[in-house]
Amino acid sequence: MKEFLETAPGKILLFVVVIGVWSVNFLNFSEIISSGNETVNRDIREISIDDLVMPVSNVYRYRPVSRDPFSPNNRVIVSSPVREEQRQPQEQPFRRPDLSLAGIIGEVAVITDARGESYFVSRGDSLVSSLVVDVKRDSVILTSRNNRFVLTLNTSKQ
Repeated sequence: MKEFLETAPGKILLFVVVIGVWSVNFLNFSEIISSGNETVNRDIREISIDDLVMPVSNVYRYRPVSRDPFSPNNRVIVSSPVREEQRQPQEQPFRRPDLSLAGIIGEVAVITDARGESYFVSRGDSLVSSLVVDVKRDSVILTSRNNRFVLTLNTSKQ
């Protein structure tokens, strides 16, 4: 087939087929434009300015019941109020969250938790139960339950 299309009769046949397909598509497209054009213009003339104005509505209210997709580390937790008799002070010793510093890119730190999930955080972001206080060149300072701790990069030289 390739050899036939490279000959003069093959090129002519291919040219005729291509021109035929283009002309059929052009005619179909021109019919669509010409037949629907009057209807569209007539409909547009019948529309008043009041139809184009969006009605004022106070029906929609945003209620965050799940995490904000633009802030991946802040999770919204909806819970019922706790009664006073249910509250019991939990005097547990501080246990540092199982986090490790994977890398730092500018002022953004890449922190990995115990499950292996990575989080991109910067100053002021919250992560697990901790708040990012500062991102330095080779470490990140976090605070959790009024306790500060530092994650450092593993900078072992080989």
